[in-house]
Amino acid sequence: MKSRKQDVLKAFEEYLIIDKNKLDQEVMQQSSLLHKVGKEFAKATGVAVTRKDQLKRIDAKLAVRHRKKLEKLGRATDSMITTAVLLDIKHEEAFDIWNKAVVHADKLESLKESFKQRGFMLRDLIGMYLSDYFSKDSFDNSEQIKSYKQTRVHDKRKK
Repeated sequence: MKSRKQDVLKAFEEYLIIDKNKLDQEVMQQSSLLHKVGKEFAKATGVAVTRKDQLKRIDAKLAVRHRKKLEKLGRATDSMITTAVLLDIKHEEAFDIWNKAVVHADKLESLKESFKQRGFMLRDLIGMYLSDYFSKDSFDNSEQIKSYKQTRVHDKRKK
């Protein structure tokens, strides 16, 4: 079963692909897509910060509880309390939740950077289009270049 997080990432990843035959549409939607990814990244970062705060509060409550238990036993050092907190199932659950939030935020940050790169690629593709790189003559020339190189290789072999 896919989560909303996975759906969001997959949907945005599909927009990274550029259709060179629809450059006008690609350019028009680029800033909107980057903005949407940026908003999702900001939300995810906020969630990660909230989860970190929740982890700290849980750890503080656990520390108090474990300190009392250990003091009843007659020995409560800071390292013993820290160890008890880290081994507590509530800490582990909160840590896992926080870690997943951080990983999701990191993936969205990477996606945001990819959309920035997509913008640069669009600019480069438009430059190529304006210089007639995609014209039939351009491809004919590149075929001529390949043929020329093959002829040169063939000529070298004869020698």
